[in-house]
Amino acid sequence: FEYRSMIQVTSVYPASALLSSGSKKIYIRVLGKHFLNTPELQCRFGNYLSESIIWVSSSEIHCESSARTPGFYPVQVSNSGEDFSEESVFFEYYQNPKIYSISPLSGSIYGGTVCRIK
Repeated sequence: FEYRSMIQVTSVYPASALLSSGSKKIYIRVLGKHFLNTPELQCRFGNYLSESIIWVSSSEIHCESSARTPGFYPVQVSNSGEDFSEESVFFEYYQNPKIYSISPLSGSIYGGTVCRIK
């Protein structure tokens, strides 16, 4: 039996990423406490396990994540591959907004025109 301190996740950088077409992967910098450099070290975004993890120090790891559907995902870490951190911070995947129309199509060269965007 080996006692290990509870992992804490305190922040992620970036906190969000744009969903793009294709399978773009990004590395997310995860900061916290008590990360161990072991083969069992895992990071997950919601229910999705990270494809790759780089251990930097006991307070920093880099987790690779593939784009998912838009939304907020809790980021949790495990030193054992089984027991994940209880508290979590969230990472957001978002899509580019779509603009369907803009009105008016022109305005004063001096500014001040109120625009409506749909």
